[in-house]
Amino acid sequence: MEIQTVRNRSVHALNRTKIRLEAAIRQRDSSTNHGIPSDVEFALRRFFNSRATTFLDILLRRVQLITRVVPEVRVRRISRSYLAATSDNNSERHFGNMQLHTPAAAFPNEHYIALYSPYWEEKGQYQPGVLIHECFHYYFGHMRGHPRDNRRINAFAYQGLVCHLGRLPIGPGVRTNLGY
Repeated sequence: MEIQTVRNRSVHALNRTKIRLEAAIRQRDSSTNHGIPSDVEFALRRFFNSRATTFLDILLRRVQLITRVVPEVRVRRISRSYLAATSDNNSERHFGNMQLHTPAAAFPNEHYIALYSPYWEEKGQYQPGVLIHECFHYYFGHMRGHPRDNRRINAFAYQGLVCHLGRLPIGPGVRTNLGY
């Protein structure tokens, strides 16, 4: 999939997620109904192990910020031939990521997200979710690693939320990491 198509699908899913979160906040704050839409409640439970609707405001703000990051973040395609021909400051990390078959990785200090060939291409329909995941790492400095015990700083949880509410396919990495 072309990167612009991936960006467009990601932004569409993020916008849909914003709409669902805004609706949940309105419904939560309504004087007549203190529940939230079932799809949002399901996403909170599944991806954040939480029923705390107070977290909706933080989720909305984070999704709004990432919606602005996705169209503008610089991406760099990294392949074995690129690594052989270039002296990149991150060559060792790129090589390690490729050995692990990592499709992408955020390099916020260098202002780009690396897309690793051929593993990025193999993600196909999951590429928008992977880009969203990496944008959370890129923008939020506290989201390093993937702690299962604190999903509020686990990019897989945000990827799952946006894929679920934004109607993107949820990749196997989300399921494996979050244990469902």
